[in-house]
Amino acid sequence: MDPEREIKIKESIKAVPYFEKIQRSWESASKMRTWINEKKKNLSERIQKEIIANQEESKKEKESA
Repeated sequence: MDPEREIKIKESIKAVPYFEKIQRSWESASKMRTWINEKKKNLSERIQKEIIANQEESKKEKESA
């Protein structure tokens, strides 16, 4: 993005009377995205561990049969 254009956009946003409320909303949304990504990562890791455990269990059952 053109630096001059970016400066104009920032100044326009700051001139809005309720800028602080918008900024708090953006910060909250950012924190929420981080939290959601962490939850997805944890869920993915847990599912992966379960799949590996099930595969190992199946392999042991086949070997003992």
